[in-house]
Amino acid sequence: ATVPPATGGNTGGNRDGRKLSTENWDKFDTDGFKAQEIDCESCTNREIHNAAYHFTLDYLNSQDILVEQLQYYKGREWIDEQTVELIITVATYNAEYGIFAQLILYTEFERGGGVKNKWTSESILGDPYGLESDKSVTYQWVICLDVLWILMVTGLLIGEFREMKQLGVKYLRDFWNVLDWLQCLLTIGIECYWVYIALEGYNLVKQYSDSHDPDMLRDDFDGDLATEKRSNVARKLNLLLQSGMLYRYLTIINILVLVIRFFKAFNVQPRLAVISKTISKSIPDIAHFMVIFLCLWFTFVMFAHFVFGHMVKSYSSVGNAMFNTLRGFVAAPAVNVPEIIQTNGYTVIPRYWV
Repeated sequence: ATVPPATGGNTGGNRDGRKLSTENWDKFDTDGFKAQEIDCESCTNREIHNAAYHFTLDYLNSQDILVEQLQYYKGREWIDEQTVELIITVATYNAEYGIFAQLILYTEFERGGGVKNKWTSESILGDPYGLESDKSVTYQWVICLDVLWILMVTGLLIGEFREMKQLGVKYLRDFWNVLDWLQCLLTIGIECYWVYIALEGYNLVKQYSDSHDPDMLRDDFDGDLATEKRSNVARKLNLLLQSGMLYRYLTIINILVLVIRFFKAFNVQPRLAVISKTISKSIPDIAHFMVIFLCLWFTFVMFAHFVFGHMVKSYSSVGNAMFNTLRGFVAAPAVNVPEIIQTNGYTVIPRYWV
């Protein structure tokens, strides 16, 4: 949101010059307005458009202070006609199970006046092995599985090194040998990445513990709420969740490589080798089929987008049209024919056949 500069020092004011109540101004976050102190005469329109302001609402503050904080933001017009998107992030920690969670609410303000709302929720274990948990059931035995997996991959690496030493350059000409190395390197990289995520999780638990005092929950508490420390924990949690997402994607790739390596074992058994040989011999036919299929698919995609895109939400964008057209190829009931027919009764027949 673009926010006008405050008037009257810490007092603050809106565009009408009206003073805002700031009795507890020092108890809530106003750092988001500091961006207005920067001289933006040389800023481009894109830089101004992409400007983002961050504010923290601490749940440990009293309800009156939180209401005053929101009124202060409203008076400073933190959301105005230039606002593109409002993102509300709620970070929580379940100390009983050692789980961090993040709920993100998105409100997008379109130029045409439309408002879109969506939400996402993610969680991650701050104590994945239960080393600091008081529960009777922990997952410390999972460490044994991690060590076993590393030992298995190490054994595969040693075997591949020996085979490379014997075959020399011929070793790299075999596709399966290259795939074995890819599997080893992926596994080692993923394990190292997991150790990093686990250590960051334990570090995050410690930082949260340092920023929280049980006395803060008392009504008569008059000390420092350490809002900035918990804000840093929330920001680091967001980075940790992104690392967790990348870790899951790498794990999926590793699993796919592992499945492909099964075909190497199939070649040893004559009956199972039929499968891999059939797939390898059919690759040229599959490639020619995909060329024809993609041409037809994109033809239907663009037709659906241009004809229905301005009336049917399912085809309002090229991405939506690609997804829903592919669904229609797989299963005919996936096409919402009644919605298409209701858009224009004069073109029922061509729309129905599309």
